[in-house]
Amino acid sequence: MPTACNPWRFDDISCQLGVTNYQEVSLLTIKNLAAIEPAKNKHVLNDAVARLKQEYDYILIDMSPALKLNRNNVPLHSLSLCSELTFVTVALGVNDEESLCKGIKELKQAGHSNIKILISQHNFAPLGERIVKFLQKHSAKWPKLCTNLMAKINKQRWLFEHH
Repeated sequence: MPTACNPWRFDDISCQLGVTNYQEVSLLTIKNLAAIEPAKNKHVLNDAVARLKQEYDYILIDMSPALKLNRNNVPLHSLSLCSELTFVTVALGVNDEESLCKGIKELKQAGHSNIKILISQHNFAPLGERIVKFLQKHSAKWPKLCTNLMAKINKQRWLFEHH
């Protein structure tokens, strides 16, 4: 991925000038961000996004997990002023209901109103592994059936690949 040569900031026009193009997508990389502190002011961030909206139809801000404690993140309240839509990515098998509810509550308290949940299952083990584990769990009850099924499943290598 190419990187812009010049550092950029949210609190001046350099955020517009620091855009680099990669495969027909315009990017501002965090790698060249000169200072995160100005972005923690919601008015500075809102003004920067307003300047960018003059040139672009959509502006996506991809951040490290906002629901985790991370001192280097732009605070949620700073994003709320300039966000029209907030996606929360939930990984099945990783995020639990309690943390999701807590995160949604924090987003709402920070002023985010249009919150959508995007569910990802990429953290699941491949189907073959899950079936074998299930069969092993029940092999005491049905030893012959489970042994035969595991032999057949283990021959199907595609069941053990991540898709």
